Amino acid sequence: MQINQITLGTMNRDFLSASLDAKPSRLNQIVKNITEHFRKIIVYMKASSLRLFSIITRLTTRPRVESGYETDAERRENFNLNRKLPKRKLRLVYFVIVIILIVGAYALLRRSAAKALARKTNLKISDTRIQNVPTVVIGKDFDFDAINVDKKKVRIKFALVQAERKSQIKVKGEERSISGDQDYLLLRIELTNDTTEKLAFATVDYVRLKADDDKLFAPDFHNGNVVIDPLSVRKDLLAFVVNKSGKSFMLSVGELSGEKQVVEVKF
Repeated sequence: MQINQITLGTMNRDFLSASLDAKPSRLNQIVKNITEHFRKIIVYMKASSLRLFSIITRLTTRPRVESGYETDAERRENFNLNRKLPKRKLRLVYFVIVIILIVGAYALLRRSAAKALARKTNLKISDTRIQNVPTVVIGKDFDFDAINVDKKKVRIKFALVQAERKSQIKVKGEERSISGDQDYLLLRIELTNDTTEKLAFATVDYVRLKADDDKLFAPDFHNGNVVIDPLSVRKDLLAFVVNKSGKSFMLSVGELSGEKQVVEVKF
């Protein structure tokens, strides 16, 4: 069965290292987001203050006397009011600004705390899964032929990195679980292209699972023909359905029409 993508249901050690290396960039993004939130709050407060000041000014400004003159008592009253109005306006504006600051800061802190908690929870779950994945380092290297755009053979390095036992894998973005007395034997492979041209390689044709009666089984899940970019390493995956009780597996590695090398994997 061919699939476009096989990924772990949980992170492996290589992917954990990549995640840890990416932490500074996530931290920079968090700081950038917080700074942007504060900037928006300040802009909002300035605009609100100006609008409030304009409204307060219209509401508190005493209308001019229509008759064209004032009595002495009115003049004294207006004089006292005009002296007190600026302080009243400022106090009201300050009060509104303080309220806006408190509400904005509270909302921002709650949002940041929720994001931090979510990140912490996800990391904890991932760490637990990593610890529970049985893994065996294989570390076997081979040289095989890939095909370039002109359909000519080009030598590449084929590294059988490690094997894992899993009850769940991801196929085409969907989690696929296996139950009963079976689980998945997952093989991690690295293909190294030292040339300056793109190459195609069918990983599935180079590995077989050897049964006790010498029967050979092809991978149940694979990526078909994969493209290896110039001067790069391409990670690939193969998955076999095996019995949970099995602790030792024999892999036959080699070209279809060439010599094979048997690699034993013990858990």
